[in-house]
Parts: sequence; structure tokens; C-alpha cells
Amino acid sequence: ETMSTGATIIYYAVQFVPMILIFVVFYFLLIRPQRKKDKEVKNMLANLKVGDRITSDVSLGCGECDECRKGHYNLCPNREVVGSYRNRQGVFAEYVAVPQRHVYKIPENVSMEEAALAEPAATAMYAVSKAKIPAGAEVLVIGDGPIGQLAAQLANIAGASKVIMAGSWDEKLGEAVGEALGEEAAAQEVAVL
Repeated sequence: ETMSTGATIIYYAVQFVPMILIFVVFYFLLIRPQRKKDKEVKNMLANLKVGDRITSDVSLGCGECDECRKGHYNLCPNREVVGSYRNRQGVFAEYVAVPQRHVYKIPENVSMEEAALAEPAATAMYAVSKAKIPAGAEVLVIGDGPIGQLAAQLANIAGASKVIMAGSWDEKLGEAVGEALGEEAAAQEVAVL
């Protein structure tokens, strides 16, 4: 039996419309967003060239969760931290691969040494600003590593009358206090816990 032209069109429409719908959904849910991401990455890459001085976040978000979509990569439940927690290539490697969204060009007026301290200094600054240190306060900084030393300096700048550092090594603490607060302050009280 032959079908009329109208019936033939309907028959093929019924056969192919679901496939067309699947393709349309697939395109708008998977292909188009990826093309948009690729375009964003190309735009970001356009500002970088081989030999540029760059730095990156140490906390690398997955880029897909709600926190990452808000730009809060440090709160990503699936984050990787370069050189530590949920290890990603270590920081002592000659090269480290990180997603483009975590890469920043270092301004020409910032030295490599200053750039290396940007993240630890930001962490220390965040802690000191959250503490809201009143002028003349006595401050205890627990930890004698780089972030603790920077926090001690920042607490001093914030107006603390006395900064006490608690750490694990007498020698390291003495050096930390001297470097962080100056030789005059090194005579101040140093606690070893």
C-alpha cells in the first residue's frame, strides 16, 4: 500500500523528530556551553604569551559546582590544592599545570619575590582584618611559618602594642620575630608552644 504525500511526511516526521530533538538538546546543553567556555579561555589566553610572568591560585576549584560558578574556588568541595591537600602537581616541580581560570599575569612593577608572597600575604591580611585588632591590643600569632610571620607584621602595622608569636622551634621563632617585627621587637616576649 502506498502512502499519500501527507502521510509520508508525518511518518518521517515521527521517525526523525525525536532524533532532531535529542540533537537540539545535546547541542544547547553540551556543545554550545563548551564553545562559550572555549571562547572565554581564548580571550583570557589572548592576554598571555610565552615568557609572560604568571602566578596562579593554589586552591583549584572544579569549575562546575555552585561555589565555583560564584568564583569561590576556595570553597569548592572538589578542590585540589597545589602541593598539598588533594595534591595536584607539587610546587617544587619545574612546571605545574593549572586551569586557565586560575592564572594571573604578574604586573611589570611587581618583582617575582613580591609575587611569590602575594598569596601568603593575602591569607595573613585576611586573618588580621577579620580579627579587627584595636589600637594598643596585645596579639598572639600562633605559627612561626611564612603566614604567621606576615600576620605578625600586619598585626604590628594594624596598631598592636605587643605581638607574641607561638611556634614550635625556639631558633625559628627568634628569627621570625626579628625578621617580622625588627630587631627592636625581637627582645619582646616570645612564646614557644
